[in-house]
Amino acid sequence: NLYSNHMVAIDIQSGKIKWATPFIAHGTVLDVNVPDTHDWDTSWGSSVSNVKFDNGTVKKVVIGHDKAGNLIAMDALSGDEIWWTTLGKQIGIDKIPAPEGTGMIWSYGVYNYHAIDNDTLYITATNRGLNFFTDGISGHKEAPDDSIEQGLVNGTIYAIELKNGNVKWKLDTEYPPRVSPLVSNEILYTGFIEFGNKERNGIVLALDKNTGQKIWEYNVVASISPVGGSIGNGMLFIPTEKVNQRDNAEEIGGSIVAFGLKG
Repeated sequence: NLYSNHMVAIDIQSGKIKWATPFIAHGTVLDVNVPDTHDWDTSWGSSVSNVKFDNGTVKKVVIGHDKAGNLIAMDALSGDEIWWTTLGKQIGIDKIPAPEGTGMIWSYGVYNYHAIDNDTLYITATNRGLNFFTDGISGHKEAPDDSIEQGLVNGTIYAIELKNGNVKWKLDTEYPPRVSPLVSNEILYTGFIEFGNKERNGIVLALDKNTGQKIWEYNVVASISPVGGSIGNGMLFIPTEKVNQRDNAEEIGGSIVAFGLKG
């Protein structure tokens, strides 16, 4: 699978591959294109932006990311790396799966889309812990206590400079911020999943895009979809999974929660 864990550029007219940049080869487990032994494949979402650099030049830049928290800016014409930032803290990532396990390996992963506004990229990354075992030619993963799917625990919301990958501000969250961010009118909309609490589950956050300061939050009482919100007609729309009802009532299927936005 040559192009696993790659960002690939394809000529629209011919369908031919113009370039392919591997993620797993840079600073992760092995300095080779494959294999990915920890399920750190590239994650949803990419973007193309015109970025002005300090020397006055402007380049078209592609942004991509993976489930190990690697965030890469690439030259859109060549695929060459412009900058590479690894989000969060990594522990034990050099350990290869074994019959007795690796012990808990920690890394920040990106599991949703990012947002771009002017010279800034907004992205959420989730702290994940897993113990990797081999079972013959296969294997399995074990998550730590007090985590959810794939060992997700807590995380961080980032604002990052497009020209160099430097962090402008960050906001740590006690729970996984698996909600794709959205920017509109100086406000960043995102959120997190407060697992283990049926009374307070999916939290929508509105933050000042320049500072990360919280403007408001709202509990939709349901896990928020990783694809995040959308905006139209002066309203913010948030998709959710099943709604957790009080008093052990039957769960209601997914929903759309609409918020009115003031100018």
